[in-house]
Amino acid sequence: MKHCMKSALLLFGLVAYPALAAAGAENYPAKPIRIIVPQQAGGSVDITARYLVAQLQVQLNQSIIVDNRPGATGIIGTQVAAKATPDGYTLLYNASNMLIDQLVNPKHAIDVLSTFAPISLAVASRGNLVVVNPALRARSVQELIALARSNDRPLKYGSQGVGSGQQLLVETFNLRAGTRLVHVPYKGVPAIITAAINGEVDVLFINPIAVVPHIKAGRLRAIGYTGSARWPVMQEIPTVSESGLPGFDNPQASWHGLFAPLKTPREITMKIYTEVNKALQVDKVRGALEGGSYFVDGNKSPDAFRKYIESDLKRIKEVVDAAKITADS
Repeated sequence: MKHCMKSALLLFGLVAYPALAAAGAENYPAKPIRIIVPQQAGGSVDITARYLVAQLQVQLNQSIIVDNRPGATGIIGTQVAAKATPDGYTLLYNASNMLIDQLVNPKHAIDVLSTFAPISLAVASRGNLVVVNPALRARSVQELIALARSNDRPLKYGSQGVGSGQQLLVETFNLRAGTRLVHVPYKGVPAIITAAINGEVDVLFINPIAVVPHIKAGRLRAIGYTGSARWPVMQEIPTVSESGLPGFDNPQASWHGLFAPLKTPREITMKIYTEVNKALQVDKVRGALEGGSYFVDGNKSPDAFRKYIESDLKRIKEVVDAAKITADS
């Protein structure tokens, strides 16, 4: 009798679960949503997240809290999101450096695709600006390469930490240019910008959205752009490709995307995806992100985003192996 009762309850659960999940998606969100951003406020990931969140709050008529959890190139915040209840009320907005972490620091980083359900690719970088401290005797990429190859003091570059997208990009530059820019890791974008302004490091490869005000104020000097074409906002800045490294076309373009804990109901992740895609098409959101040197995506389905990540993991592994980047580098 007990066995029959258990079987009946199990059968009821299997039949009822899809209906309950659908009902949950229909009423979602019924309370505030938390989006974990594993970066300091003011960094490029934080900035793009807040443009998106502002519009999503309007569409969903619900509060969305941006929870900044910086540390260990994003590993700390990512781990917090991984442990969240998979109900759609805690999400992760992160960048492609989470894939680098997975390869470079496997003891502490999280395996992305076995831990999270990809929801939507939001933006991808068109290119990074190469900026230097104004005191550096380099007004072009050619001059930067010449200085870095000379017998003068080693030139230093800043990044958000070991395994960051910035480190990957500059190490690719080192490989291509035959230079040895020395890596100095910091704890976030605001910290590396301050370090460059103060002369603690000589050069940054950094997304424009975080650094343009400092260039306009004369605190930093832009000498190159890693995109395939000049950035429309600063047409006077030549690409790295046309400045001494032909074919250098932003080989480590970063992206930002939204994730949910792995077992979040599919109906809910699809609803979030639909709303994100809608938000990214709003003129004021799209304009702000494109003005920050991003391609605005949002139309990749969760399954397409997963395939995109699988492909990017292979690309990043090739660079990590070639540059010999480790958790201690």
